[in-house]
Amino acid sequence: MNRGRKSLAALRIRAELCSRFPEAFFPKGSPKKPLKVGIFEDIAAACPDLKRWQIALALRDYCRGPSYLAAVGLGLPRVDLCGSELVPVDPDHASHALDLLSDFPLEIRVRWLPDYVVSVA
Repeated sequence: MNRGRKSLAALRIRAELCSRFPEAFFPKGSPKKPLKVGIFEDIAAACPDLKRWQIALALRDYCRGPSYLAAVGLGLPRVDLCGSELVPVDPDHASHALDLLSDFPLEIRVRWLPDYVVSVA
């Protein structure tokens, strides 16, 4: 599958996850909540109609966006498929998310993490 088709497939499955699990998954451009570790297996069990590669593709796309990385970087509580809050993000995971977020242009970082300006100044 070429890159363009993968991107379209990821967006389609992301939209499906937002529809099925509206308390855990949010549309592109919206603030996000960190997902629980192991959410892949929960989705696979709850959505047998989705192929594992489709879930992986959608999660990869979802979890690499700036709004998701900012939520993880802030150490917000992780959520399950129902949106129930679980444990806060591990500090090492938060630090890694902030490192990944630093690859985005400053205006994007500031949109999702306004206090980031203070930390880089």
